[in-house]
Amino acid sequence: MTSKRPAPYTGCILISNPFLDDPYFSRTVILVLAHNNEGTFGVILNQKTNYEISFSQTEKSPHLPIWFGGPVQPDDAFVFVHKASFISDAQPIFNDWYHGGTEEQLMKLLPKRILNAANTRVFKGYSGWEANQLQEEINNQHWILTPAKDQYLSFHHADLWQYIIDDIGGNLPVVARAAEKIKLN
Repeated sequence: MTSKRPAPYTGCILISNPFLDDPYFSRTVILVLAHNNEGTFGVILNQKTNYEISFSQTEKSPHLPIWFGGPVQPDDAFVFVHKASFISDAQPIFNDWYHGGTEEQLMKLLPKRILNAANTRVFKGYSGWEANQLQEEINNQHWILTPAKDQYLSFHHADLWQYIIDDIGGNLPVVARAAEKIKLN
């Protein structure tokens, strides 16, 4: 039996349920970039790849880590999350965070040090849901919703999932640690 849970919204964080056993989404944190009646679009915040991107061949040019944004178009789609509201087609997410822009725009801004690893994330691929699909998964308790915070995007450690679980508090940290011990047995 499912129960009605809070609806997703642009700028919320999805934290996978501690007992979710899924190859892509176990212990993941997703930032919802857009949510409307057509569906939901977001990126995984805690799956860093071994790759970096640089838009110049000089050693002084900033290098940004590339994050795995999700299983949809992981070889084709670059998704940029940044604090540059002046980029054309920048779409607000929460606070001063936006998504959008092109590789060409980033190529111009990185060498000027306007964008850097503290205020920009580059993702390959994304996570997506059709209309009502994510709400059904939330109702089935696959996801926990919480408001996004700046520190979640600044946290570049692999254990962002546990950090947010602890930040939410209540019984959730105890349940999360118990779920991990059960999986290890």
